[in-house]
Amino acid sequence: VWLRAELASFWRLALAAGWRLDRHYLFYPNPWPKPGQLQRRWHAHPVFPDLLRLGGRLEMRCNWSVYAQEFAFAVNRLTRSAIKPALLDKTEPVSAFERKYRNSGHVLYQVVYSTC
Repeated sequence: VWLRAELASFWRLALAAGWRLDRHYLFYPNPWPKPGQLQRRWHAHPVFPDLLRLGGRLEMRCNWSVYAQEFAFAVNRLTRSAIKPALLDKTEPVSAFERKYRNSGHVLYQVVYSTC
C-alpha cells in the first residue's frame, strides 16, 4: 500500500491502534529541510520514537550524506543499535525522487532499521 498522509498524526494513530508495519520508507531530496530547520527533520521530531515502535523494516533514502548520518545516529540513540548509512545499490528506483537524482548523477544513501 502506498500512502500519502499527514504522517505525524498517522504514525501516532497507527501505533495507538496496535498496527505493526511490515515495511515503510522515507524519501528526501537534498537540501530540504535546511540545516537550520533541524526540528523539521523526522529524526528530530517528537513523533520519531513512535515511528520506530511501528516495527518492521524502516528505510530512509536520500542524496545527502549528512542527513543519512543524522538519521542513523538518531535511530541508534533510541534503539541502541549500530546501523550505518550505506550507498544505495543499483536496484530499480522506487520513487520519482530516486530516479531523478540517480539519473542526474547524485550518490544515493540508505539507512535501514529492521525489527524483523
